[in-house]
Amino acid sequence: MLTHGPETTMTARQHTAVRRATLPSNQARAWIRRTCDEVAASLYHRGIVAAGYPFARLRPRPGHRVEVEAGIPTTAAVGAEDGIEPSVLPGGPAVWIRYVGPADQVEQAYQAIGEWLQDERVRGAEEAWEIYRDLPIGDQRRARTEVIQPIAAAR
Repeated sequence: MLTHGPETTMTARQHTAVRRATLPSNQARAWIRRTCDEVAASLYHRGIVAAGYPFARLRPRPGHRVEVEAGIPTTAAVGAEDGIEPSVLPGGPAVWIRYVGPADQVEQAYQAIGEWLQDERVRGAEEAWEIYRDLPIGDQRRARTEVIQPIAAAR
């Protein structure tokens, strides 16, 4: 269920610690959950404080595969260690939407953003990402996910 948005916002450039993988689409959600836990544990053991909620970017690839980048925002760039590497979420104008419900139905949020982009005649600037206010574990009926889509120009 969509509970807020689409709405324009300005995002700040954000350092992140991530893992990346290319895998079958039907394995992405479980991989994201495990990976966010592993990145959090690595940051904890290195004494690095998280600066936000876990997130993931999913890029569809041919053959029912998806390239996934998942991790946690940090206050500064991190060094590569244990398969975890630094990355950045871009800053600038964006449109965002909040979705509440099972992660496997978050496509509703992407569809609403796509319709908003078309209606407002705005184009996406970079890849969207999902922010998990609640990681995809247990009862998902109330899980909160935000989808952020950078845009070329806000109206």
